[in-house]
Amino acid sequence: MRPQRLISFEKGKLDLGDKYIVQYGKASFYEKPRPKFDLVYAPSHPKIEADYEKIGKKVYRPSQEDVNPDPITDDQPVSPPSVSEDVQDSQEAVDESPVTLDDFISEDVVKEDDENVHFSELKWPKLRSLAASFSDEPVMSKEQAKEILAKAEADGKL
Repeated sequence: MRPQRLISFEKGKLDLGDKYIVQYGKASFYEKPRPKFDLVYAPSHPKIEADYEKIGKKVYRPSQEDVNPDPITDDQPVSPPSVSEDVQDSQEAVDESPVTLDDFISEDVVKEDDENVHFSELKWPKLRSLAASFSDEPVMSKEQAKEILAKAEADGKL
């Protein structure tokens, strides 16, 4: 017997093993039932389930054997993990100095200001943007951008 094709319109993954081929649909994009599916799972969307029932398809409801219980449910209170004495002792030894952004940025990552770089060394997006500020026509190539900026530099505008 071939596995049945099931479409689910619910958030979350259904783990049904080899009994079903599960595909997922988004309820907000739903227009009409698709006959290629054998079953539909949409308990939060009764209209979708009713449409599939009208064309003779079954509505899937998980049985106890299909449901994989979560290790933690809303019924069970969750207690925070206890802190051992070793961890408490090591926390006391930790330096209390504040952490700043500079602690995470190496000197290699710090970039130079674009003002100190000659236009011939700029990458295309910055080169194009700079050249466009000196020209009324669109900048279409690096060569054109370099010509515009060379002229601006010769005129003392750059």
